[in-house]
Amino acid sequence: MECIKLHGKTFHKVLAKDEIVKNIELLADKINADYADNPTPPMVIGMLNGAYIFCSELSQRLTFNCDISFIKMQSYAGTESTGCISKL
Repeated sequence: MECIKLHGKTFHKVLAKDEIVKNIELLADKINADYADNPTPPMVIGMLNGAYIFCSELSQRLTFNCDISFIKMQSYAGTESTGCISKL
């Protein structure tokens, strides 16, 4: 099993890249179908930092023009959760 070590913690790979891509494609297909006849396309809003690549991959598969925006939030101090979410 592939592992990544970061800040003294070990993370195990759960999903293969092709599984992630397949699910992004399924989500894009669903969004494309849901908004096919809608004159006002949805806005893609991602929560940084982790959603940047996901939003990029998703938006490339959408069949309509849409705006993409990001918000930056935090719930961690170092590697520990604070239990609260705050906007940065």
